[in-house]
Amino acid sequence: MGAAHSNFETIWRTYEKELSSYVLSRVGDSEIQKEIMQEAALKIYTSLHMQKDHLRGWLYRIVKNAMADYFRKQGKPLPQLGEPVQEESYPLTECLKPMMARLSKQEQEILELTQIQQYCLRDVAEQRKIPLNTAKSQLFRAKKALAKRLFSCCEYERNAKGEVTGFTDLEGVCK
Repeated sequence: MGAAHSNFETIWRTYEKELSSYVLSRVGDSEIQKEIMQEAALKIYTSLHMQKDHLRGWLYRIVKNAMADYFRKQGKPLPQLGEPVQEESYPLTECLKPMMARLSKQEQEILELTQIQQYCLRDVAEQRKIPLNTAKSQLFRAKKALAKRLFSCCEYERNAKGEVTGFTDLEGVCK
């Protein structure tokens, strides 16, 4: 068994359930979901050697492209951006929700679409009918505004990988 094959198996074991749930939440049909996931798995396996981006984002981009290809071949409209996606649970989720609620509607929307729902900026820009550079600027400002709020009120615990594993709300903002 080659290194690429074992890397694929490890990645697939880690992300398959999450990606499958994501696809099902978009298409609403388990048979369509299975077809899309088969195509996505093949694409991931055959292009794993080219992966240079953040792994999770790269996987979501492949799955989204597989969905787009499926719907294009069927002559059906794509599922719309902004439809609910099952959120993952992270230690800061409860703290981020009230902080995000204090941002402008535009900042909330771009963070939701790019950071939570994992849409690429190009898709968001097209859907919102704005230039890509405008979307990039909006995302930068939204992240900066959220970070300013976040780092001014909380103390963070990190694991050896640098991932946030817990936090202390210094100002009572998160409650």
